[in-house]
This record gives sequence, structure tokens and C-alpha cells, in this order.
Amino acid sequence: MNKIIIILGVILIAFAGFLFYQFNKTPAKTMSGTTQTVMINNGSFKVEVVTDQKEQEIGLIKYTALKPDQGMLFVFPQKGYHPFWMRGMHFPIDLIFIDGVKVSAAFENLPPVDSKTPEDKITTYGGFINSEKAVELSAGMIKKYNIKKGDLVTIK
Repeated sequence: MNKIIIILGVILIAFAGFLFYQFNKTPAKTMSGTTQTVMINNGSFKVEVVTDQKEQEIGLIKYTALKPDQGMLFVFPQKGYHPFWMRGMHFPIDLIFIDGVKVSAAFENLPPVDSKTPEDKITTYGGFINSEKAVELSAGMIKKYNIKKGDLVTIK
């Protein structure tokens, strides 16, 4: 009888721990702000649009995850060289630069970088790409939709 009580107690404690873990996880924030749809090849992505410098500096850092069909569209005030880095990110992403209506560069599966990493140790992406927009998507979307330089981009 004592063994049964002990076994049931262990099971009850394990179940309580599981429930505590499930209900105390930090949920991913949902996309906010103005949204548009970016279409490249057969991929269609609901993106949050960021236009001011402050929003662009924060970027996706404010999120803990993205759904595969989500992203963030950066619309720059003028065409130019706009380097990106992954400092403070929580998850890997794909990064696509857009010039006019075409992909001008695509970077796959960029790894997150700890927010404490010194600036001189952080890789930047796209600083040599002349573009007017960029879109960050969930890692794997470039490969899934075979996105490459020259592909047509539609924004609705």
C-alpha cells in the first residue's frame, strides 16, 4: 500500500511540474503595427512594416518566435546601404534585401547573437547591398521557396 501511495505521489508531483512549466512559459508576442503581405515566388508572408529608425533598430528583437508565414518589412527612407546584425535576437532568421521589385540579396539562417556580445565581434549582413527595403522571415523560408537574387517581390 505504501508503494502505491509513493508511486501516485511521484506521478502527481511530475504532472504538477509539467502543468507549471506549460502555463509559465513566456508566449511569443504577436505581430503588431501595420501589416502588409510580401509575396516572393510561391511564398506569402504577413509582415509587420517598420519605417522609422527606432522601430528598425528594435526589429524582431521584441519577439521570441515567428510563425513560418510571418516577418518584418523594413522600408528605408531612401535607397542605400543598410547593414543588419543579429545582436539580441532570440531565433535564427532569413534576411532578404529588396531593390525596386526584385530580390537584390538573400541571406539564409542567420544565427542569433547574445545581447552581451561586443559590437566588434558581431557579423553584419548586407552593408554592401544597395536597397530600399529588407524583409526578415523565419529561418528556412529562402530554401523552402527557392528565393534568390532577381526574384520578383510583390508587396500588398
